Amino acid sequence: MMNPSPLQAVEHFYDFHPISADQIFQAVAARQIAREDITQAVLSAHDQDHYGGTDAVDRLLGLAAITADDHVLDVCAGMGGPARYIAWKTGCRVTGLDLTASRVAGAQALTEAARLAAQVDFVHGNALAMPFAPAQFFVSSAKKPMPTSPTKASSSPSAPGC
Repeated sequence: MMNPSPLQAVEHFYDFHPISADQIFQAVAARQIAREDITQAVLSAHDQDHYGGTDAVDRLLGLAAITADDHVLDVCAGMGGPARYIAWKTGCRVTGLDLTASRVAGAQALTEAARLAAQVDFVHGNALAMPFAPAQFFVSSAKKPMPTSPTKASSSPSAPGC
């Protein structure tokens, strides 16, 4: 990649990230769990690609008091682990946003395998130019956007980059 833009560099990094949907499916299969038996309880051991794992997401759930009536935005959703976990634990609807098309496709495949596609969807887009209407979500969550933000110095907490 000759002189990529910062966004292209981020996309390229995550296109080749070692944690992928294929890697997660392989880890689940290594536990002798068939694809048709995958649930979010099974995936949670493999799909929390952020500091703190499900304990961190549980803290978020407690602080935000998310209920089944809420719609949550997961910014820089990656493989979608926290988005699925939040929907599974609360019954709410979650939309994940990620800059990398391959991560969105992987998150969708894992979500379908966990049978959570009716509650969780993923959008390919840039967190610095949110493709959503104002006030569409009850709460937004971002577990690790700042380290990969091409403009992290100018990012605000309300609109971090992926």
